[in-house]
Amino acid sequence: MPTDPARKPARPTLRELARLADVSHVTVSLALRNDPRITPATRRRVQAVAKRAGYQPDPHVAELMGRLRAGRRHAGAVVLAYLDFVHAHYGAKGSPTARRFHAGAAARAAQLGYKLERFLVGAGDLTMERLRGILKTRGIRGVLVAPTTHPGDELALDWERLAAVACGRSLTAPALHRVCNHQAHTMQLVLDALTARGYRRCGIYLTEGICARVEQAWPATYLHHRHTLPREARPLPMLIRPEWNRAEFTAWFRAERPDAVVTIYPPVLGWLRGIRTVRAKETGFALLDWSADMGDVAGVDQSAEAVGAAALELVAAQLTQHEYGVPHRPKTILIEGVWRDGATARSVPGV
Repeated sequence: MPTDPARKPARPTLRELARLADVSHVTVSLALRNDPRITPATRRRVQAVAKRAGYQPDPHVAELMGRLRAGRRHAGAVVLAYLDFVHAHYGAKGSPTARRFHAGAAARAAQLGYKLERFLVGAGDLTMERLRGILKTRGIRGVLVAPTTHPGDELALDWERLAAVACGRSLTAPALHRVCNHQAHTMQLVLDALTARGYRRCGIYLTEGICARVEQAWPATYLHHRHTLPREARPLPMLIRPEWNRAEFTAWFRAERPDAVVTIYPPVLGWLRGIRTVRAKETGFALLDWSADMGDVAGVDQSAEAVGAAALELVAAQLTQHEYGVPHRPKTILIEGVWRDGATARSVPGV
């Protein structure tokens, strides 16, 4: 009978791929899942054979087998690791943002049938070496990484056997998939909200370290916003220094005379209100990283729980697809924040 040209060719079986690659079908199965028990050279050879043969895994079978294998390793839910870090200011509690990342990820993990366990690196005897041993011994293959203490930190884990995602931008090595707040959108959202409320001379106060953490997205967006204003409104004041400093802030405020201050550091509001002038009392104030425990302050909620949830979903997707190791082309998912009104900024006129 003639062959129907519209009919798709049959999917080659694992045993057929094994014959082509001259290995066992078990080796083929493990190599296609990037299992670290198979040498990198063999994995590459088997995967190349599979690609030439037109092999495509069935996603439904892959998901089912992933859950069956996970069930054999763990009596209950599959455990994923959330790597947090002892914070210089917040200690073992971790930063408020990292705690919100964890809360969002843990809630999403429960919905998907996983259990998220927090590991606090630097607390007690939990060194990176010990953490590597724990992850391997317990068969934990999925990892979420909270923002590290210092931008540029490198984590030495056995990435070859892990499906991992970083929350935020501070981890630079290795270059993992990451989920972050859309920081450029956050700055633009603040500036648009303050402009809509009648402020015409918004100043920003940040540190060099903070700017590095957001890959300069905040000052870059601010400068672009300034460029779009009428010429008579330029330049707007910007203060970026190595450290937070009340005396420098006060001198800058008196010299530049902004009618609103944008920052990420909540104590600046107290510094501003401590300047005993009518202008200081009328100056608006907004935070670039707002949270409910900061009181009646205006700013942008960076949707940290949504960031954590999206990071968890990305780890789960890698596990389902058996994708382990540092990605060749890391992807970044951006989550937009939302404006929160507060007593430190005027209401929109007419609203």
